[in-house]
Amino acid sequence: TSGADKADDGVPPGGTHKYTWQVPERAGPASGDVNSVLWMYHSHVDEHRDPNTGLVGPMIITVRGQAKPDGTPQGVDREFVVMFVQDHEEDSWHAEENLPANMATEPALLVLMTPFSVTGTYPYFVTFSLNGYEHGTMPLRALTMHKGEHVRWYVFAGTNDFDAHSPHWHGNTVVINQMRTDVTSLAPMQMVTADMVPDDVGIWLFHCHISFHSAGGMIGRYAVTP
Repeated sequence: TSGADKADDGVPPGGTHKYTWQVPERAGPASGDVNSVLWMYHSHVDEHRDPNTGLVGPMIITVRGQAKPDGTPQGVDREFVVMFVQDHEEDSWHAEENLPANMATEPALLVLMTPFSVTGTYPYFVTFSLNGYEHGTMPLRALTMHKGEHVRWYVFAGTNDFDAHSPHWHGNTVVINQMRTDVTSLAPMQMVTADMVPDDVGIWLFHCHISFHSAGGMIGRYAVTP
């Protein structure tokens, strides 16, 4: 690109740029979908390092005429967005600040696992998280709802070497593509919309069902209050 169009190629440190996106009908829910769907955005300046620095996020598109004044979909009481992500901190732009000087001496490959074993580990700078939180540290208030509410979950995955995930809700079920379930699958960079009407009060696990992902930290909680 050139001229004024060049301004949207990248935003320099301290700079700003206003992006305006046209949202055609094909970007919204298709026939048979619920009335809102998830898309994701991420930086293309460096498609490897940028997402590993956190330059990725969600966009939610609602059917024309079915949004509340604040843009949220009609008929939905709460929305939750959760990214299941494997991050490589050594590939972050902040690696030199965040990781110790001996980072380069750590093993960079997955230890081969025997079948059904969860003893294999990634090096310490490879993380498995939900929205960046590991081992149940996401604040419970971030995923709290009331019994009987219509809750819409938007879940999506990252793009690293093992970013295929299996989100699992304990305690309650969701409806995905008109099918009731408590677990779904995410391929790398895939997005899924799931609807829940919780009927079981309590604090429940929400995690990736791939064993070594859960063991590596990809586990959280959600709460259903009366």
